[in-house]
Amino acid sequence: SNWGVDDLYDQFTIRGFDTGSKGIYRDGLIQKSINFSGCKTDPWMVERIDVLRVPTGVIDGPGEAGGMGNIVSKRPRV
Repeated sequence: SNWGVDDLYDQFTIRGFDTGSKGIYRDGLIQKSINFSGCKTDPWMVERIDVLRVPTGVIDGPGEAGGMGNIVSKRPRV
């Protein structure tokens, strides 16, 4: 990770850019973290992570230059 071994919240590096708090989505909704108010995602509750590798500021305004990641939660299978 960019900031060393910091497991307080999730961080991604996409195309060499740190996603910060604006580049992580969960089930299509932005997952904001202000200072240290973010949360860590349990890997057992994740079905997949979709990565969009384009400058997302073009798509939805305040985005990162590297792209964005969407964490998709597991759903019960019927």
